[in-house]
Amino acid sequence: TVSADVCDTCVATECSHHGSDHGDGHGGMSLVRFTCNEHYYNEMATLFLMGEEGAIKQLYSRDSVKAMLFHKETLLVFLPVYLLMAGFVGGLALPFGTFVPNLFMGAAFGRLFAVVTQSSMGISGLSSPGTYALIGAGSVLGGYTRMTLTVVIMLAEASGDASIIVPMMLAVQLSRWVANFFS
Repeated sequence: TVSADVCDTCVATECSHHGSDHGDGHGGMSLVRFTCNEHYYNEMATLFLMGEEGAIKQLYSRDSVKAMLFHKETLLVFLPVYLLMAGFVGGLALPFGTFVPNLFMGAAFGRLFAVVTQSSMGISGLSSPGTYALIGAGSVLGGYTRMTLTVVIMLAEASGDASIIVPMMLAVQLSRWVANFFS
């Protein structure tokens, strides 16, 4: 039933033009067409069917062409469904990691925060949604593992962006305090 829900969700999502008439237009990272025509992609199918690592890369994308890959409606539908699926699979008696799902949900939350903030306040030049996705991923992972410095250094090294260290440190420390308060 979970796979049927995912397929229904992907079919119900509209197709978006990826802004390029040659190649994939996204720096070598492909988007999932699913039921869309050529040069169009399905946002929900890209999140669900691309694989977690590829979808995380799409959420982290920070250049102007990829800034609006995922709209707030897509992320608002995706997050509860993925959260339920990750919780269900995490409770099975099967080997299942929580590291990548935490990164994935944090990146989606961060990107959703950026898209909602930028669209509701009209602030578009503050920072790219990919930066918020990276900080969101660090925040969720830091709250889950309670390893603040390790998470900050790991994600700063992986992104190759030293300017993200201070906001990441603040977000990870805040998420650790919140997690310690509740547990």
